Amino acid sequence: MKRIICTVLALTIALSCLFSFSVVMAEGSGSGVNWNIDRGIWDIKGDTLVCTGTSDRQWVYSSETVTAEDNWSFSTDVDTASGGQQFFFGRKQPRFNQQCSGLYVQVFPDGKFRLYYQVTKDNGGTVKVETKQYGRTFSFPSGSKPLKYGFKIAKKDNMCGIYFDGVCVFEFDLTLPEFEYGGGHFAIFQPNSNKTTYSGVKLAIEEPAPEIPDEEIDERAEINWNVDRGIWEQNENAIICTGTSDRQWVYSDRTVKTDDNWSFGVDVKTVSGGQQFYFGRTQPRFNQQCNGIYVQLFADGKFRVFSQVVKENGDGTSKVETKQYGRTYSFPEGSSGLKYRFGITALGGRAYVFIDDICVFEFDLNAAELDYRGGYFAIFQGNNNVTTYSNYSLAVNNEPFTLAGGKIVLTADGFRSANSKEKWNTVWVGSQAEGDSGEIELDYKEYEGNRAGYVRFGYISDTNFYEVRLETPETDRRKFTLWHIGESNKKLAEAYLSASDRFKLGEFKIKVSVTDNNAKVYINGDEIISCGVDYYGGKFAVQALYTKARFSNIKTSSRVSEDTNVWKTVKTAWNTVSSGWSKVDGIYSIVNPVKWNTAIFDKKLNGGDFIFETEIMNFADNGAINFLIGLPGNSKNTNDAYSVRCALEKERGNENIAVYNDKENNKRYTGWMPFPADSDKHNFRVKIQKTGKLLKVFIDDKLILTTDCMANYTGGYIGFATLQAAASFKDTSISIFEGDDISPESNLPLDEPEYNSSEVNWNIITPYWEECENGYKTTGTSRKDRTAILKPRLGEDEDFTLTADIENFTGENKHFQVLLGTSHAYVGDGFSIRNNFADDAVGKNMAFYEGRTRKTGWMTWPADSSNVNFKLRVEMRNKRLTVLVDDYIVVWTDVKEYKGGYLGFISLVNGLKIENVKLYTENQKTLSDTALDSFNTDKKTPDFKSLSYAAEKIKKGMYLGCLVRWNKTMSEEPVSGDWQFDTDVVYVSGDVRSYNFVFGCKDNEDTDSGYFLVVSRDEATGKTTTHLRRGKGRVTAVFDVPESINAEDFHLTLRVVGGVCAVYMDSIPVFTSKLTEASDGYLGMTTKSSSALFINMSVAKRDAVKNVTEGVKPLIPQTGDDTPDITAVFITALVSGFVCILLAGCQKYKGRILK
Repeated sequence: MKRIICTVLALTIALSCLFSFSVVMAEGSGSGVNWNIDRGIWDIKGDTLVCTGTSDRQWVYSSETVTAEDNWSFSTDVDTASGGQQFFFGRKQPRFNQQCSGLYVQVFPDGKFRLYYQVTKDNGGTVKVETKQYGRTFSFPSGSKPLKYGFKIAKKDNMCGIYFDGVCVFEFDLTLPEFEYGGGHFAIFQPNSNKTTYSGVKLAIEEPAPEIPDEEIDERAEINWNVDRGIWEQNENAIICTGTSDRQWVYSDRTVKTDDNWSFGVDVKTVSGGQQFYFGRTQPRFNQQCNGIYVQLFADGKFRVFSQVVKENGDGTSKVETKQYGRTYSFPEGSSGLKYRFGITALGGRAYVFIDDICVFEFDLNAAELDYRGGYFAIFQGNNNVTTYSNYSLAVNNEPFTLAGGKIVLTADGFRSANSKEKWNTVWVGSQAEGDSGEIELDYKEYEGNRAGYVRFGYISDTNFYEVRLETPETDRRKFTLWHIGESNKKLAEAYLSASDRFKLGEFKIKVSVTDNNAKVYINGDEIISCGVDYYGGKFAVQALYTKARFSNIKTSSRVSEDTNVWKTVKTAWNTVSSGWSKVDGIYSIVNPVKWNTAIFDKKLNGGDFIFETEIMNFADNGAINFLIGLPGNSKNTNDAYSVRCALEKERGNENIAVYNDKENNKRYTGWMPFPADSDKHNFRVKIQKTGKLLKVFIDDKLILTTDCMANYTGGYIGFATLQAAASFKDTSISIFEGDDISPESNLPLDEPEYNSSEVNWNIITPYWEECENGYKTTGTSRKDRTAILKPRLGEDEDFTLTADIENFTGENKHFQVLLGTSHAYVGDGFSIRNNFADDAVGKNMAFYEGRTRKTGWMTWPADSSNVNFKLRVEMRNKRLTVLVDDYIVVWTDVKEYKGGYLGFISLVNGLKIENVKLYTENQKTLSDTALDSFNTDKKTPDFKSLSYAAEKIKKGMYLGCLVRWNKTMSEEPVSGDWQFDTDVVYVSGDVRSYNFVFGCKDNEDTDSGYFLVVSRDEATGKTTTHLRRGKGRVTAVFDVPESINAEDFHLTLRVVGGVCAVYMDSIPVFTSKLTEASDGYLGMTTKSSSALFINMSVAKRDAVKNVTEGVKPLIPQTGDDTPDITAVFITALVSGFVCILLAGCQKYKGRILK
């Protein structure tokens, strides 16, 4: 967790400081580098290089090279005794003494680095190398160590990025002329004699996209050739002019009509030019006088267009008049006049001439001087050179296609964009006019270029339409997005699909169905997007952006298909596996937001399709909810599931919703999507639907995210966890397909009976209890304890709720215990909840023990509750213990060691009556409807300033980074009255784990004028303690922090209410103390000899809380100094109890719960 947060911090600092975007390196083909030693002594084993440091100029270079066009990534982990490493790339020559151009990154031991480039210059007959720095001196990202770091440099297209510990800290254009970059070798130079280890050295070179041969682009339409002159050889897909005469002619058996749309293409290979391609010829044979048009091509890469029109001579005879149309034109750059592909397309009355799929000339077929009438195709070879015409095709397609931009080639079942050099290849399809529904369906296949396509619908004008974007695919997945194009373009929804046998990244069927208020997108029959739109009809269009792609089997309709699936709702029950929940009228609410408030539903799904829905109300600003899918169990472990994350963090802006897989190191499947514009971010309905391998996320019935991440989903539990956010949930349901079923497996004892007071058996094991109406009582006149055990025995995984009314709790010592987890019905071992009201127990009234070891801090009794007559409630949920007094939560803690057992009571030298004892084992019994005043609305992020040079502001808080002296930071604004301060504390480095939290300071320049909350770990014993100080004097005793809290990563809550300070760590109460002086003033943090992060900070004031705490009485704790010494009392009780057991002939005590 620490490393993850540190990495995120480093990335945040780098991005905010440099305002650059990272270069993303695709997976390359190579993972190893072959190194050659040129200078010094190196120990090379596999991917590890050790520079032994025996000389001061040590050099190794790679055998591998990259070209100027290659995309690549070079990376290594560095462990050195000193800085000075230089990483060379793009070096024309490999060896140290060879003068050549190249670039290198130099790293310094103070955490700085520079980029240099070297170019060769003519020195009057000799050559010299000129070295120049590019840019300024840059710093490592915060948290990175200059003597032990991860280095990477990566090139993607024109851009190159320099990374340290995974953070891109500098990015530059590698094609700048001053670099003279042309690819080359890699090298490592160690300029000093310090030992350095380079491990995990890796060079990855991205493989270029494979070339797709032309024969996979156009189907070979049937066209047969008839020989009229010369000798020709024909095979299945080629016709060869043998060159035995100088006037050789073949003509087609197919004709086209004047208004037909068609495309003709052929590959040409010749030893000389002079080919002529005829079309629109009204007669087929060479000597027949007729109209026609032909294109003549020459060996020097030139061509001309001619028209032939029959003219009457006036004497009853006629002649053919041949005229050049236009000028002489050139082949596209790079094309040869001896080997090329010729094509011509007629579309909408215009003709387009192609050479190697590049449109080189277009003209109006309906021009009067052409007199175009349709007709035959013919090939004329005007010399006696051998020429091969292969891969010929003729496609006639009269679908209503209209070219609106770019160039296309028609196919029998559609068309393709001619090449990937045209930016926009746009074609209107169908004839959809105004209406309230429509549908377009087509097959899409791409070949080269940018690999991006578009499907448009609802086209009203150039500034009002919708489009589905087929985004450029990534290495193993593709993104689809729905946009509204208007005065300001807006993305409405997106979906991700991964490559599989069912889905190929560059070839699939797409369908768009639209009604007056909704649009749905299907890929290969799977719905991936459903989103609200305002549709009034309009044209459909398809586009290819810098992409050679094929669009075929295009169908448009004014009707849409419907989903016929039938869903059924299954009965579910809530399992709130953390504290802080209430339930009122079926609505579950978080009344005490903590780091994670978690709820998991009892039904385990088999792995089929499902719909999960809930309505969220009063979702707090800056909060987050993770919807969890596929949990293996219904415990608190929420890190083993798919998660749909919904965040209102202010720094995220409109990036609100994304899908992750926590099982795969928090792999993010989708981009972050905003809430729908017309949805209320604080009150909205969520629907999460699994269909096949697709997961869809709806907000207020608008589908905004789709991903195919569920291919490996095998079922599990559904739940959610909120991060420090108040919220309420109602109308929650899970639905499955009619005919499907859920797993009978469930580890929640829902079918266990509810035990009431008459079914709870009291087992009195000491003689000082008297039966009374509805319970038992004891007078407390003897200095002996009174132990009572309740039956039945509870299982290890059996959740329970124990309730009891306590009356007349009086006496000399007023010490009372609730036992749980006792091993036998006749002993009082196990765990205990101790309630203490001795005279010296001021402010320390309740704590949780395991045996004689206290596991929580002493907590104070609720101020408005009597300690004589009160209602007691003990709850166990997935080994999470919660103890409530008069419906106020006083103690809550995890009890991982709990193995089940018996419940019971112990009373010491006091009188009390225990009545109306009820034991519930049905998990539906919920936590209290009220809890501590949570300060859970109007939380604000405080601004802090630095009082020491190494205290830095970061995006989410403060970083105190100095390891050798005091580091200090103070708030910009003071707090007063009742308030609560929260922060996540993450240790980064240093010899000690010690943090001081300051409050009540008179000004924000002096940290010594207020209270100090000290949290520190004894590095020798590993024990963490805390206490409160003011100046040099200690206000409280030193308290042990519960062992479950990690001193390197915890959440701190510091609360001041009515002059009383309460301290919580990871939501576990640690101690409370009455403050001797006013606590109004500034807040702050200090560290010494260590560096730490203080992030996700917030300050909330009680006077900002309205309605949320209505009917909830705040806990006002009182202070005490040390734990009361009642050892003598317990020793007496131990001896008395032991004698009683011996006399009764019972087994030996296995243990007593004593202080």
